[in-house]
Parts: sequence; C-alpha cells; structure tokens
Amino acid sequence: MTTPPNFLKSPFKGLLHAIVISLIHLSIAACQPDGDIEIPTASVPLANAEQNNQVQPESSVGLGEETTASEPSIPIVEDEPAPPPPVGVVASGVTPSPAAAPVSTPPIIDGTYEIKSASNAMCLDIPNSDRNAGTNVLLYDCNRTTAQSFEFKIVEASGIYKLTNTNSGLALGVRGEPMAAGSRIEQNVETGEFNQLFLIVPVPNSQFFMLKPKGEDLAIDIIASTSGNWDPIALDRAEEGKINQHFILTRLP
Repeated sequence: MTTPPNFLKSPFKGLLHAIVISLIHLSIAACQPDGDIEIPTASVPLANAEQNNQVQPESSVGLGEETTASEPSIPIVEDEPAPPPPVGVVASGVTPSPAAAPVSTPPIIDGTYEIKSASNAMCLDIPNSDRNAGTNVLLYDCNRTTAQSFEFKIVEASGIYKLTNTNSGLALGVRGEPMAAGSRIEQNVETGEFNQLFLIVPVPNSQFFMLKPKGEDLAIDIIASTSGNWDPIALDRAEEGKINQHFILTRLP
C-alpha cells in the first residue's frame, strides 16, 4: 500500500502555514461588516527605506509663494577712474578756472636812488640843497649828497612811481598845465596828481631807464646843447633811442 506524502514535513511546510494564516485573517475580516481588510505588505529593504526616509532640507519659501530658481551671483566690478585729460585740454563738463592775471615785476624796487644822465654822467640835483617848493631841478656833478638823493616809491604795479627829494621832502613833478615839450621839472608839495607821477621804463638791451610822466608820450630830457653844472632839464617827446632821455638809477645805502 502506497503511503501519501507528508506535507507537514515537506519543505513547503512554512509556505503552507503562511497561506493558511492569511486565509484565516481574510475569513475573520469578511465576517466584520465595517472592518477594513489589513493586507500584509512586504518588507522594504533597509537600504531603500533609509534612502526614501532621508530628511529633505526645509524650504525658505512660505506657503502660497512661487518657487523660483536661484540666480547665480554676478561679481560686481567697480568702474575704473577715467584717465586725466591731456595737458591743455579741459575735461568735459568741467568749467575751467579763469586764468590768473600775469604778475608784473616792477622795474625797480622801492628805495633811495641817484639819477644819472647816460649822455653826460651828471646827476639830477636840487641847487644848493634848496628846500623851497617850486625850485627847478638841474644837472650837477654827481656828489652823493642829499640834494641828489631821491626816494622812489611804487604806487601802481604797472611801474608808476612817485619821486621825493630826501633833503627837502618835496615831490618831483612837471611845472604847469598842460604838460608839453619844454615843460620844466621842479620840486613841490606832494599832491598825488599825474604831473607828480612817473612811469619808469627800462630801455631794452641796456641798463638804462626812461622817466615818463604818467599818461603822456613825453620823457625827461637833457635839453641843453652843452653839458655843464646847472644845466636845466625839461620834457620832450619820448624817443626810446634818444640817449638824452636815458638815465642810470643807482640805489643808495
């Protein structure tokens, strides 16, 4: 007599056991009107579970806000300063400063001077050291006395001076109005008028100067035909090349 196989001892024992248990659970669930059927689920491998359960980083976007891709940061490059304009060129939009007025250099500095004629080497002199107003200025041999000593003081930067005899304290000036060729030079009380103001003009390419009344085309001139003591001086038409109108100004201590 053939013996039937013993399934309870076969390799399928475990599988059959699981099927039976599942059928029992299904039967019990079918008997419950509102019961939910609980179906066993297969276990998920640990590696996959950990991968699926990784904590995602929290988003900084609030509820209801649209998410946008972050833009890549662009480095800020500061503008390099523009190079300075070439010399003599004014940059655009810049108002040039007004050019400074040229500074004129006085022909001589203030001080006490001897006035010597370049034509005869004689000096302007107050005769006998006279201190009276109205005394004519004459020529005399240079002797370095106060009668031949005159203070030059600049009153205008253009080269206008007043001349004062250091002995009498009176100002040199042109006698009479209007000034003209032949007008004499005298000492008188200072008034500040044009006839007592002189333009000191350097003669080019020389050490000489011309003495011209302010605002006039005239100059102090040696008018005598001979050169001797007490020769008069007067005005004449200014001529740069005329030696009789050239003088050497020597500063005195």
